[in-house]
Amino acid sequence: MRQQGSGTLITILGMAYILGVIGYAIYGWETGTGLSGILMEYQMRFVGSASMTITMLATMAVAAIPAVVVGLIWGARAKPGAFEPVTPARPMSTSSKWLLVTGIAIVAGLIPGAVYLWLEKTDAEDQKRTVYQMDFRKPTGAPAADAKFAQISGYRVLKQQYRFSSSSSRGSKSTKIFVPLVPAGWTPDQPVIYFYTGQITRMPDPLPVQLEATPMPVFAKSKFEQASVKVAAQHYLLKDASIAEGKVVSWIEGYRLLPWTGLGVAFLVFFFSGVVFISQARATRRAAAESYAR
Repeated sequence: MRQQGSGTLITILGMAYILGVIGYAIYGWETGTGLSGILMEYQMRFVGSASMTITMLATMAVAAIPAVVVGLIWGARAKPGAFEPVTPARPMSTSSKWLLVTGIAIVAGLIPGAVYLWLEKTDAEDQKRTVYQMDFRKPTGAPAADAKFAQISGYRVLKQQYRFSSSSSRGSKSTKIFVPLVPAGWTPDQPVIYFYTGQITRMPDPLPVQLEATPMPVFAKSKFEQASVKVAAQHYLLKDASIAEGKVVSWIEGYRLLPWTGLGVAFLVFFFSGVVFISQARATRRAAAESYAR
C-alpha cells in the first residue's frame, strides 16, 4: 500500500510540475521574458524571426531536465522488494462517479464566476485610483509605489523605436511596438524609463496610460542597446488607458458574460460525463450478456 500511495503522490506532483512548465512557457512567450525570451532573442538574432513552436518546445525541454534528474535519482534509490504488494483498487461505483463529476462541474463552473468577481473588484478599485499627472518638462523621479494610471505630458518621442511581429502555429500574427518616451532635454547617456506599447499612432498630449513595472522582452532590450538607447534597470511599459475627467473609465462591461460561461462549462462536464457513463454501462451489460450466453 505504501508503494501505491507514493505512486499517487508522484503522479500528482508530476502533473503539477508539467502544468507549471506549460504555464511558464506560455507566459514567457507572451512577455518575451525568462528562458523563452532568451531563446526568442537568439532566434531573431540568427534567423530573423522566432517560432512559437520551437520556443515552447525548447523551453519545456530545458525545464523538464530537473524532473528527469529527480526521476533518475528516485529510481536509483528504489530497491526491488522494498515496498509491500499493491492491492488492486476496487472499481468506482456509479454513484461515486457522479459525485466526482458533480464536484468537478461545480469547481469548473465557479472558476469563471470567481474570475469575474476578481475583475469586477479590480475595476472598482481602478475607478477609485488617483490618476497621476506626469509632466516630463519638470524634473520627476520614479512614479509613486501605488501609481497605476497617469496622464503624461511634455514628452519627446525617440525615433529609435522597435516593432516586431509574432506568429502562432495557426498562422495568426500580432504586432507590438515599443516607443521610448523621454524629456525634451534627454541625451543618449541617460537611461530611458518609459516605453509606450499601446496602439495609438498619433499620440496626444497628455497621453493617458497604464503603468506596468514589468520587464520588456529580452530581444527588445537587446535591440535598443544596439541602437545606443540605454534601458533603465527599473523601467515601465505604458499601455493604453481610458481616462475621462481625471478618472479611469470602467472596463468591466466586456466581461459580463463570463459567469454564464461557467454554467456552460458545468453543463458540458455533466453532458459528456453522462455520455461516457451510459456507454460504459451498455458495454458492461453487453459483456455480461455475452458471458452468460457462453
